[in-house]
Parts: sequence; structure tokens; C-alpha cells
Amino acid sequence: MPNLVAHIGFGLDCIGLEEDSLISNNLGSFLLGCCSPDVRIITKMSRDNTHFVPISNKIIGTGTHNLFKENPKLLNKESLNSVTKSFLAGYILHLVADETWIIDMYRPYFGNRNVFPNKIIGNIMDRAMQLDMDRETHLQHENFSGYTHELAIDFDDIEIDFISNESFKEFTDTIKRVFSNAFDWSRLIFMIRRQYPDKDSGMAESLANDFIKNLPDSLEDLYHQVPKKEIKAYRANIISSWQSLIKEYLL
Repeated sequence: MPNLVAHIGFGLDCIGLEEDSLISNNLGSFLLGCCSPDVRIITKMSRDNTHFVPISNKIIGTGTHNLFKENPKLLNKESLNSVTKSFLAGYILHLVADETWIIDMYRPYFGNRNVFPNKIIGNIMDRAMQLDMDRETHLQHENFSGYTHELAIDFDDIEIDFISNESFKEFTDTIKRVFSNAFDWSRLIFMIRRQYPDKDSGMAESLANDFIKNLPDSLEDLYHQVPKKEIKAYRANIISSWQSLIKEYLL
């Protein structure tokens, strides 16, 4: 699934859309929401508890529907303050982005043995393309690190029950580091080490190193196998699904 940098980038891409009223007045809350399904980095909770859907899900939007089903007080949109709405708008965007990646990108391409016969290589290419979205985010938003100050928000204003203020505070520090870090392809090695900590670790790390050493040719080869038009379609599908869910639950 996309990294936090890309999730923030998706959020920044939403500025200026017709739903901008949910974003601009509370940009910090919105960007925090864009990252918060990954708060499990801090809490060590199960992914299903923060994304509200298992990896095996086949329908985009299921996580959002489950989020509101499990937190019924959020269904009363008129009672939600603007900060909470902005946070939820970002949260929904993250859920949709992850679900769309799994359904539209990973399964048809990286997890497809007809496209990548070697499972390890398929997973490395999956991570590499996610990193390239991070790279594109940094290029598109030259003042990326300048958004850090937006995270100076009062967590008490976010009226939800499934993330504590203590977790918000610790996770916000993590997000600030994400904003301040420059893009570096060497992160691919870190990601692969996490995915393959024991079995196949040597082979996986060697293949990831080869990808980095052969840049930019290796990236060009990747886009021959997974055309850039698919990433463009992926981004468009995220926004379309998000807009539909926002209208249903928040507007």
C-alpha cells in the first residue's frame, strides 16, 4: 500500500476540489486523517482495527462503510464539528487509497504471477512503485516540509473514540519526521528488510539493491510492465471513490 508521503500527497491533491470546504479550514486535521489509519505503527493494533477491512476485501469503500457502522455516532453528520469532519475526510481518503491499490494495482500486477512470475520480485516492484509515488509527491509539492506547522492542532477537537490523544500526539511526531525527510531510494532496502526479515531475506535484499543500482533503467523497465497510465487511473479512481463516500457520510 502507499506510504505516508504518498497519502499526504493524495490529500494535497484534493485541495481545490468541490469538497475543499472540508479541507482548507482544517488542513492539519485533514492531513492527520490522511495518515491515521497507519497509527498502528505506534499502537501495534491489528491492521483490520484501523483500516476496518481485511486485506482480502474485494470492494472499494468497504472500510469506510465499516468505520461508520462500528462508530454509529459519526453517522449524525450534523452533530460533527468541522475539525472532526476534516479528519474523517482524510481518514476515508487513506482507506480508499489502500483498498484501491490492493484491488486495482497489487492483485492485477504485482501479485499476478503472469506479470511477475517471481513473488519476491513482484513485491519488490510493488514497493518500488510506491516509492516512486513518494518521489513524485516531493517533486509536485516543492514546499512539502512546509506543511509541518499545520499539524499544530488540538486533538480534543477530533471527536472520535478509536484513537486516543496520546496516540495522536506520538503519531504526529512520526508524521512530522515524514515531512522533514528527503526522498531516498535506499528506503527500498528498509522496506524489503521489514517484509522479509528471515526467510528469503538475502535474496530479497540483493534484488532490491540491484533495482537501486540500475536506476533509472530499472524504473523504466517497471513502467513497461505496469504502464504509467495505470497509476494515473489509480489516482483518478481514488478521488472518484472518495468524493462519493464524502457526499454519503460527511456532506
